[in-house]
Amino acid sequence: MDVCLLVDVFKKHFPAAIDSFQDAVKCLAEFACNAAFPDTSMEAIRLIRHCATYVSERPQALKEYTSDDMNVAPGDRVWVRGWFPILFELSCIINRCKLDVRTRGLTVMFEIIKSYGQTFEKHWWQDLFRIIFRIFDNMKLPEQQTEKSEWMTTTCNHALYAICDVFTQFYEVLNHVLLDDIFAQLHWCVQQDNEQLARSGTNCLENVVILTGHKFSPLVWDKTCGCMLAIFKTTIPHALLAWRPTGMEEESSEKGSVSVI
Repeated sequence: MDVCLLVDVFKKHFPAAIDSFQDAVKCLAEFACNAAFPDTSMEAIRLIRHCATYVSERPQALKEYTSDDMNVAPGDRVWVRGWFPILFELSCIINRCKLDVRTRGLTVMFEIIKSYGQTFEKHWWQDLFRIIFRIFDNMKLPEQQTEKSEWMTTTCNHALYAICDVFTQFYEVLNHVLLDDIFAQLHWCVQQDNEQLARSGTNCLENVVILTGHKFSPLVWDKTCGCMLAIFKTTIPHALLAWRPTGMEEESSEKGSVSVI
């Protein structure tokens, strides 16, 4: 089956095909995850990007859509039937595919978020970031150390900068619902053994402060300073500060014994 056929159907008959939209996007994601056909993978991701355009251009069709098994408010149908399937399947591509395909999937996912995020409701963002933060989930990271290091250096690193770009772009909405989660994620990155990801965590925190600091309330500044302090404490080389050369340790012990006598 030609993957282009799916998108052609939505282009010409979107209202009539809404009931199959989720299955079609999942089908495109499965094409994207087929490692045997890399060109088809890239084409499938491109077509998922087109699906986002159709959702953006025809939200009313999704709002007016009704189904016996769908007890969702009309305003949320655009999210449940449209945006969520697209973004969720892109996250699956990111978590399942090899580097080149998952990098393209990650780029497209954040392109969609940046392009259409102004239409998202506040509670949609919470669902969305639950999906995004799965990229950093320790339980889902590769078990092999080499693969895990590559994942952190490439995918996690790329995702972290993209998250902060989105946060600064939509700060007025996101600071009320996701500030604590963003700071927690930056702190997590700094705690990792991967030096590049740890550096990126501090760089991203700096970027957030520089770009949105003029909008911070006193409470947000308190949380920001708390995050900086936590990062500082985490990265202090306590073992190095407490280290003494072997000779000095023995000398200190002897002095202690003499003092006691």
